[in-house]
This record gives sequence, structure tokens and C-alpha cells, in this order.
Amino acid sequence: MSLTRHKKSNTRQAALYKRVYEELRHGLTDGLFVPGEVISLRSIADQLGTSAMPVREAIRRLTAEGALELRPSRITVIPMISRRRFTEITELRLELEVKATEIAVHQRPPNLLGTLEALEHKAKAVRQQHVAARLSVNREFHFTIYNAAGSGLRSHMIQLLWLQSAALTHVYFAQGPTKSQGRFHRVIIEAMREANAKRAATAMRDDILETANHLLSTWKFPEDDVISALSHG
Repeated sequence: MSLTRHKKSNTRQAALYKRVYEELRHGLTDGLFVPGEVISLRSIADQLGTSAMPVREAIRRLTAEGALELRPSRITVIPMISRRRFTEITELRLELEVKATEIAVHQRPPNLLGTLEALEHKAKAVRQQHVAARLSVNREFHFTIYNAAGSGLRSHMIQLLWLQSAALTHVYFAQGPTKSQGRFHRVIIEAMREANAKRAATAMRDDILETANHLLSTWKFPEDDVISALSHG
């Protein structure tokens, strides 16, 4: 093989690995899986139309990021998290996401308001549909705001927190329409229109807390020692 052909082959392979990683990461951030669910390498490869190798590499990277957990016998699962860890994640999310919302209002790039309005319209259309569609629109709404804040590092840190907790958002959404029925998202849009950063930030805080408080009062979180036992077989 010539050096040119070898370089092209490596480039195509790198692009494939990146696509598989990003698609799986995207699904995890959306919350398409539930806590404790086993991730089938073969099933993911079939869905994405690839061999097992790029999926294996994506799983390895996502395990390092805390989004997946490798258990004995090489079984990969969506991690179970304790009440203490979930509370800590929520506290960090509040710090990062509320501030990002405030910054986004001040920055307010030209297409932000229109994009959020279109997403809220889409959210209404999928509210009675499958949980996957609702989770996807919810994630897109939030990250449209966070990315508008213009801090790649902040957005990356927020995504890492979502990767570790989005499975519980799935649990919450699967129980039916949320209590607020998207009201906090609509308040955020109104606050964006008014350039009211404080109101938007408060609505984002309320939106995050609605889900967290419901889960803390209804979900049976495993204890840390139980999680440790599962992890070590």
C-alpha cells in the first residue's frame, strides 16, 4: 500500500471511530438508556452499521468519562449512582447551567431565540410520544442555551455531568409528561425575549430542580457499598 493510500485509510478509520463515539455519546446524553441497562456491543454495531471495533473503542472512551461502567465478565452497563452522587451532580449542574443560561441571555446570538422557539414548538408536538423523542428535544433545548454562552469548556463539563446522570432523566420522563409541562422552558424563552438574564437563570434552576427533587423523593437509589459490590463482582 502506498503512503497516500495508507493515509486515506487511516483518515477514513478515524472518521468512523469519531462518528460511532459521537453517536453513542449523543444517545447517552439524551438519556436513551436506563440505570443498570446492559450495553450490547453487537447491538450497537448493528444499529450503527459498523464492525465491533469502533464501538469497542467508543465504549472504552465513554467508560473513562464515567458514562459507562465495565463490570466483571466484561459486561458494560449504564452505571447506577447513589443518592449522594446524584445530589453532588445536581449541585454542580446548577452552578454550571444556571450561570451558562445567564451568560447566554447577555450574549444572545442572532438565531438563539428563534431556535429555542422552534424547539419548544417541537417539544409540544412530541409531548405525548415516545420518551426518546422527548428526551432528545429536551437535551437539544438545554445545550442550545449552554453552547450560546460561548464557553467550550463549560459546555464540555456540563455534558460530562449529563453523561453520568441522564439515565435518571429517562426514568423521570418515562413516568409521563413532566409536572411543569414545559413551563420553565417557556419562561426561559420569554426571559430571552425580554433580555432578562436573572429570570432566565431562575427558570433554568427551577427546571433542573423539578427533575432532581422528584427523583430524590421517588427513586430508590442504591447505597455506595451496593454499587461497589456490583462493580467488583
